[in-house]
Amino acid sequence: MDDGTLVIHDVPIFVECARGDVAFDSDWIRRAVARAKQAERDGYLPPMHVRHHDAVNDATNAVRSAGFFRVTGAVPITYKGTRRTAILADLHITDEYVQREVLQKRLPWRSVEIFDVDEPGIGSLALLDHEAPFLELPLLMVSEVASVSGETIDAAWHVEAQEDGDLVLASVRRGRHEHLLFRHEDTMSSASKKPVKMSGASKTPTPEDAAAAKLKADDGDKKDDDEGDADDEKQEAGMDVGAIVKAIKSGSISVADFDAILAAIQEQKSGAEKQPKDDQQPAPAAVPGGEAMQKDLAIAAAAEAKKTAEVVNMAATTIELAAVKKRLDDRDSAEKCKDDVAAALKRLEGRPLGADIETELREFHVQHGSIAFAALVDTLAKKLGALPRGAAAERFANQSLVPDAAMKFSARGADAVEKAGAFAREWQQLHDTGHTRMSQEHYVEINMTRVGITVESKKTA
Repeated sequence: MDDGTLVIHDVPIFVECARGDVAFDSDWIRRAVARAKQAERDGYLPPMHVRHHDAVNDATNAVRSAGFFRVTGAVPITYKGTRRTAILADLHITDEYVQREVLQKRLPWRSVEIFDVDEPGIGSLALLDHEAPFLELPLLMVSEVASVSGETIDAAWHVEAQEDGDLVLASVRRGRHEHLLFRHEDTMSSASKKPVKMSGASKTPTPEDAAAAKLKADDGDKKDDDEGDADDEKQEAGMDVGAIVKAIKSGSISVADFDAILAAIQEQKSGAEKQPKDDQQPAPAAVPGGEAMQKDLAIAAAAEAKKTAEVVNMAATTIELAAVKKRLDDRDSAEKCKDDVAAALKRLEGRPLGADIETELREFHVQHGSIAFAALVDTLAKKLGALPRGAAAERFANQSLVPDAAMKFSARGADAVEKAGAFAREWQQLHDTGHTRMSQEHYVEINMTRVGITVESKKTA
């Protein structure tokens, strides 16, 4: 277009298909096209960009604007051997870098973004450089570009033979911009470079003046030739450099031509670095476009640094969140351990578990977890009986002691003491249940006499 926009007409961007439980049939496509036409009548055209909007591209590859697209209609096409309805669109590429990438076949794939499948419509269009799309539509390949006037142009210079001495050597047109490459040739003889001095007011030289001028010209031929060659070189170089600088400043030079100039400059600089340094060599001339190239490199470096900083910040945030989560988990685990141990101690109260059972239970809970800890407590509660409490505990403790009433029969031997102890315990049970009011000593003596054992009286000296 005249404004520099690259328009690619009737490109298929979507076709009948099914994805998951959603069927994008011909009716869905018809409604999507009608919606796009209505939006166009209202003055709206959907955006077009490089790469999809997703979490991966937002973190690693920035999504770039490419322009906009205009839905032109729906037509049947052959897709994978079957006839299906496809949506066609005119792609209006406004970004010059994206134009270059499309012409260089670096963005051959495309994929639509649909905001709501229940509301038929194409929200935006993504041009893809390496990501495989869901729909395998024909690749976006542009071989020729036609201007609005109907002329077919490409990215190369049009070089034609110049037999009529025309100074224009080659030209290229892009929209309203046209670039011309001139040649400079000196068709005049060395003698005619010097103006002939006129005699008097006459405009026609006399024979004497012509002869003198010829002698003067012959004497200065060598000098004039040397100076003329130097002037020609300066003029040719100045004209070419000036034209290039003017084209760069005006922005009329094409992206491909600008890349070619930068490549030539880089090649020349690489060759110059290989040559030995010589202090007598003249300083290199200023490189046209060098500042722009350095600016582009600085912008790219700043973008890369910003991207790296974002990744670092994201990593730091992730680490911080993980640390906070671990602290919360540790606190919850500690509280869980504390509650479980307290409940276990209450359940196992009165059982012979040792003096340091609380520490041992806590360590077991930390090492093996709450499930294994609960199983351990259940086992201890079942296997270990509770010690008796109150009078029963006292009797249990006294079972290993020999009552005084039984010790009186110690002189009769261990068997006598054992039998007396049994009668003493028997008395204790009868006494506790209220079945006897007899003293323990008397009860033991009666029963021991009944079995033929009496207390031996102490002999006096």
